[in-house]
Amino acid sequence: MTDFGGAGVAWYHDSDYEELRALFEDGDGMFPTYNEWLQTAQTRVEQLKREGVRVEKIHLKPAEFVDWCSARGLKLNGEARSQYAAETLALRDTLD
Repeated sequence: MTDFGGAGVAWYHDSDYEELRALFEDGDGMFPTYNEWLQTAQTRVEQLKREGVRVEKIHLKPAEFVDWCSARGLKLNGEARSQYAAETLALRDTLD
């Protein structure tokens, strides 16, 4: 299996999930409950790991993510969440 440097995966805390869903412009398309999201997300992470991908969970905090998107002129959506996770992982990797 090939490790191409890893994949950052946007990850949510139970206590932030409802707030984040309300903030995201595509939040109505997300799972209605944290537990439903978590089950699917964990399955996806395990699948990636079985494929040889190094997976890093990038915890998304509401205020921090809003500020990050605002600074870049990004909408609060799935594309921004993916970009945030990828950039955060890349920054971690350069600091290690």
